[in-house]
Amino acid sequence: MSEKSLLLPALVLAVGIAAGAGVLGSQLKNLRQPGEITVKGLAEENYQADSAEWKLSMALHYPDYATSVAGLKRYTPVLINFLKSQGFSDNEMRLENPQITVHRKEIYENDRYRYVDDGYNATQSVLVNTKDLSKLKQAYDNALNFRAEQIGFRFDEPQYLLGNLEEIKHSLIAKATQDAKRRAEEFAKTGNGKVGAMKSASQGSFNIYSDSIADNDDGDYGGTYSKSTVGKRVRLVVTVKYGID
Repeated sequence: MSEKSLLLPALVLAVGIAAGAGVLGSQLKNLRQPGEITVKGLAEENYQADSAEWKLSMALHYPDYATSVAGLKRYTPVLINFLKSQGFSDNEMRLENPQITVHRKEIYENDRYRYVDDGYNATQSVLVNTKDLSKLKQAYDNALNFRAEQIGFRFDEPQYLLGNLEEIKHSLIAKATQDAKRRAEEFAKTGNGKVGAMKSASQGSFNIYSDSIADNDDGDYGGTYSKSTVGKRVRLVVTVKYGID
């Protein structure tokens, strides 16, 4: 066989090897290109309410409008005096606008039900806002006996509030972001990668639960604010996207 006949197959083989190496190098380059990872971070802390709201009312019924007005004038001071006897100042009380509405009752007549006017409902409410939670608790206990003495006296459950929500939120965002970074690093380790710069971040759910309730979750974009207890459990979720080198 001549040298020329041997040279042609050798050149073809060399070109094939070079082409194969080029394809393999391109694939390796694509595998090494930076990727992305999206993770969620969670932060939870317990807090104590620092203020409370409490709504109390006189809800009365009268046969006519004029008597309803007179009744509110008579009983509103009774409500205010009760609150003052519990140690609440004028600055802690807000008198809401009185409400007088037609009372309608259902009657059965001529084989059918219908509604007829039956006097007026007169309501006067006072909203208490205080930072003295022990005083509020004692007043709430005393209101139970006061209701037995005063027909028409009504009161709601106290609503316990957190006054520094923005500070709490900022603190939990920082902690949730740190948690997201740790989670991203754990994922990256499984692929021998390294977490790079943060590319985007968003806040998900911000929930305030009663500290007496077991684990609860309203989803990433929910929002719960339990006001029934002084103790609160606050949870915040963030979603963060990182580059992966």
